[in-house]
Amino acid sequence: FGRNLNYEAQHAKWKQSGDSKDEPSKFRFVKGFQRGLELYGEDVFRREADPEQSRELGVILVEGPNDVMNLNACGVPAVAVCSNTVTEVQAGKLAVLAREFGGDTVSVMFDLDQEGENGAKQAVLALALRCRARYLWTSTTAGGGYRGRQPESLTPSDWESAIRAPLVRSA
Repeated sequence: FGRNLNYEAQHAKWKQSGDSKDEPSKFRFVKGFQRGLELYGEDVFRREADPEQSRELGVILVEGPNDVMNLNACGVPAVAVCSNTVTEVQAGKLAVLAREFGGDTVSVMFDLDQEGENGAKQAVLALALRCRARYLWTSTTAGGGYRGRQPESLTPSDWESAIRAPLVRSA
């Protein structure tokens, strides 16, 4: 897996050119990874997720691999759809994962930009047909203090104070 560090510049140039094909790729995946069919980080989640924490929080679902890696560094196991939408195949896999590990719950934590929030709504609706689904954060979380942020930018103290603690108190 790798991120194209020049993606923003390449994408802006591509968009400006009006070219309808060959959009630059933001990420490169390992050979055999099938985006839209797989969940990034599922293998690590299955090996390392703390069953008690997963039941408490549900299966944490994020958009991208960097989000998964950062949350794992914060001690929070997560999986990613590698998009800002969930496919039917991924929704099915998430429901199975939620039954096995997450108390039948998937907690959606997409980026807090317009695309991410629209995608989170789509994901919650797709998941609600199969298991319990909830928004883990929105642009109004912590008084809007996380608006425009991504899970990859959270610190362990952000996670604990703004996300986990309010969730546990409300349960």
